[in-house]
Amino acid sequence: METYSFEDISRFADGEMTGEELTRFEERLQQDENLRNEVAFYRNVQSSLRMKLVKDDQDKALEDTLHRLSKEHSSRTAKIVPMRRYAAWASAVAAVFVIFMVWMPWKKDLYQQYNTTEMLTTAERGDATTNNMQTAADAFNNKDFEKAKTLLAQVVQAEPDNSMARFYYGVSLLETGDIAQSRKTLADVYQGASVFKYEAAFYIALSYLKQHDKSHCKEWLIKIPTDAANYDKAQELLGKL
Repeated sequence: METYSFEDISRFADGEMTGEELTRFEERLQQDENLRNEVAFYRNVQSSLRMKLVKDDQDKALEDTLHRLSKEHSSRTAKIVPMRRYAAWASAVAAVFVIFMVWMPWKKDLYQQYNTTEMLTTAERGDATTNNMQTAADAFNNKDFEKAKTLLAQVVQAEPDNSMARFYYGVSLLETGDIAQSRKTLADVYQGASVFKYEAAFYIALSYLKQHDKSHCKEWLIKIPTDAANYDKAQELLGKL
């Protein structure tokens, strides 16, 4: 049976495949659930990369407040303030500002910011494995990682080569606190050649970030090459560590 590489999948998803090659790929797509999953995942990644970031509402509120205060301050008539009182006031404002900027209660930590993957599957219903994948996706996307983990474990046991199931199983393990097993599972995906290879590397990096181990986190982020779909995201996280 003909095998397809990441490049083949990207060419198909990007509309660059034509003629007999396209016909063969589409026929294989009808028969191969793993291939359908990998195409769906590739399209999801590409779609995510095209999405624009929406400014956080609380950041916007803070910006508006600072802008308003600045205007109010500039419109007031200058007054002579005793130096001692001014110094005390300035020190208090500076202290509050430093505490505010360090704490920033509305900000998510880096792990939460970058742990944003959702699980996609084909909409078709079929055998038990397909049904488990769909049910697992529903649970995963609703943050019920215990249920997702149980279902995905069954899929991985039934289909050891199902890289999509293995990847999301690894993420579910991470979310339920089984970090060592999560890394082992994700490392298996990384050793393969599926479209989940570098997503697995990214989540191994996140597993170290979750434990505040920035050194090992960086080591795994560096493994993601420039042509990987998540390269920019990895570099962005590297810049924040």
